[in-house]
Amino acid sequence: MSPSGGKLWRFRFRFQGKAGILALGKYPAVGLSDARQKAHEARVQLAQGINPSQAKKEAKVVAQIAATNAFELVAREWHEKQLDRWTPDHARRVMDSLEIRSRLALMG
Repeated sequence: MSPSGGKLWRFRFRFQGKAGILALGKYPAVGLSDARQKAHEARVQLAQGINPSQAKKEAKVVAQIAATNAFELVAREWHEKQLDRWTPDHARRVMDSLEIRSRLALMG
């Protein structure tokens, strides 16, 4: 149980001699069978020499980049459709703004 009263499924492990804890999900949103499956997957990663905590963080970053790329594709398509309605200067400013927002989203 966490200090705030929430109940979490956790997996304790050791990787390269250091203790680690991997959060598997919040109870009751994640059921026992799901938590056991996630723990099994973490054990497989450990057996392969992969830190499950680091792998989870990397997967989160990859998902964030994929979501940003999806936004970028839609934004560029929208921008192309608006070009005939905008002046070239306005179109450049809009694209600059979108690119800045995209870079900021990647920084997190």
